[in-house]
Amino acid sequence: MARLFGFEYIEDIGGYILFRPEVGIMNIMGLVMAPMIILLAVTSFDKAVKLIGISAWKWLHMSLINVIFYIAILRGVLYLFYFFQFSPPNWREYPSIWFLYVFLGMAVFVVVIQALAFVKTVLLQWNRKHKKEKYQIAFVISIATIFVMPIMLLVGTVAYFDSQVIKEVPVSVEQTISE
Repeated sequence: MARLFGFEYIEDIGGYILFRPEVGIMNIMGLVMAPMIILLAVTSFDKAVKLIGISAWKWLHMSLINVIFYIAILRGVLYLFYFFQFSPPNWREYPSIWFLYVFLGMAVFVVVIQALAFVKTVLLQWNRKHKKEKYQIAFVISIATIFVMPIMLLVGTVAYFDSQVIKEVPVSVEQTISE
């Protein structure tokens, strides 16, 4: 069970050491998402909708889909951007992964499309009921902007840390390894 979270038993010290923290982080995120996915699958039948009601079903599915989406994006970013980097003690070189920025671009695209769909839906509903005021339009657009902010924060964080991450084995370490 400890290996599931990145721990390894070391006989010399007679205990567990956190040997691979990335494994633990990825598995914890997967374990958080698994019950949500199971719940969505279990409630995806007509009988479940009748049992809990349509409004509760819609709320459950819309909420969990967004939570799962953001956890999966965070998991992908952590995995693709940070766990395939040079790191001590063995400074192992990983092959370049072309999918890094494509993955992040797809995530940004999905969130921007969701925000635009929100703005369109609200403005169309208001158009049917009454005249739209400028402050109402500005309010809806500001909500959509706040909706996009977490993914943009993630993009900025990735861009910053990607420029700070070690891309090559340091020369002093490379000499030590070869000796």
